[in-house]
Amino acid sequence: MDFFLLANKGTQSFLVPEMKQIDYFLMIHNLINHKDQDVLIAEISRIPLVQAVFVLDPADLRSKENLLF
Repeated sequence: MDFFLLANKGTQSFLVPEMKQIDYFLMIHNLINHKDQDVLIAEISRIPLVQAVFVLDPADLRSKENLLF
């Protein structure tokens, strides 16, 4: 698995402008199965400074091209 922590707020604009309320995205490539996803979500949710954790399908975003790298 490959993990990328992406800041949504840049100096000039937002990475995903339609989600301005989100500070960071954790992009995960090569996640093996949904059980691993559920465990990861549960563990991240336990971090005191994390306010919300959810799964987001980039295909549903208008600015999905910003996440291609």
